[in-house]
Amino acid sequence: MNPTLRIGRHMLPILNVVHLQERPEKTGWRKLLFWREPGYDATLVNGHIIHFTYEEKADYEKALGEHHAVMRVLGMAASAGLRATSL
Repeated sequence: MNPTLRIGRHMLPILNVVHLQERPEKTGWRKLLFWREPGYDATLVNGHIIHFTYEEKADYEKALGEHHAVMRVLGMAASAGLRATSL
C-alpha cells in the first residue's frame, strides 16, 4: 500500500520520497536567490526534486509514522489469521 496524501501544497504517494536533504543556510551572493528558501529537498523515485518547508517535512514525518503504525497492525492481524476487508 502506498497511500496518496496531501503534504502541504504537494499531493504525492507517501512512499515515493526516497531522500530528504536539508538545504544549507544561504550565505554570500546566494542570499539574492529569493526562490531558494531554507527547507528540505525531497527526491522522488522518478528523480524529480521537490521542495518541502519545515512544516511540510513535519507533516510528512507524521504521516509516514502513521503509515508505519497501520502497516504494523495489519501485519499483526494477518499473522493472527485475520483479514482486513477495508481501511
